[in-house]
Amino acid sequence: YGFNAPVVLSIGELPGGVGAAFSTNPLTPTANTGLVVTALPTATVGVYPLIVTGDAGTITHSTTLTLVIDAYQVTVCGSIAADTTWNGQHLYVVTCVVNVNSGVTLTVERGAIVKFGNSSPQLQVDGQLLVVGSSTQPVYFTALTDDAVGGDTNNDGAATSPTPGYWQSIMVRSGGSASLDYAVVRYGGYCYSCTGGGVVNTDGILNIISSTVIYNA
Repeated sequence: YGFNAPVVLSIGELPGGVGAAFSTNPLTPTANTGLVVTALPTATVGVYPLIVTGDAGTITHSTTLTLVIDAYQVTVCGSIAADTTWNGQHLYVVTCVVNVNSGVTLTVERGAIVKFGNSSPQLQVDGQLLVVGSSTQPVYFTALTDDAVGGDTNNDGAATSPTPGYWQSIMVRSGGSASLDYAVVRYGGYCYSCTGGGVVNTDGILNIISSTVIYNA
């Protein structure tokens, strides 16, 4: 760029919840620096153009970088013993049977993605499950290998793909209730010795509204 004096670097257009810092700043024209970008869990998922500017007083140049913020990932396993909300900006990975205890409410916000590991992971509802998606931001319950939503969560590229029966189900048990509003439930239905299906009701209360249950065993 023709710099012949120390260059002061700056970065603009950072979205909320995101910070950035250069390892060396100012920078001599022949030296290198590193850029570290950090995002809080509250940062909004999306693709953002960032403008990096170098200013040497008499010479100024800018270039554009692309920042991609993926969903913040949370691993879930075991009982939910207190009222809980799953954030719409997060991706939840269920690694075992998760049980919503009796008297407890699990609320899943619009835009949330819930991915289940192979075979045994399941969401059992003895309390209350409220899935509150929208037409533009549904809530996904799907396989860990489903790269179409939330990206390549298991970090294996195209080596694996989702299939019906990959994970168990959302199971509403006796005394429990579930309301699925604008949800997508797919690739579930794995079952040891029972009737499969992505959503199973065993004497609980189940309401499915404006939702899609598809590709389940």
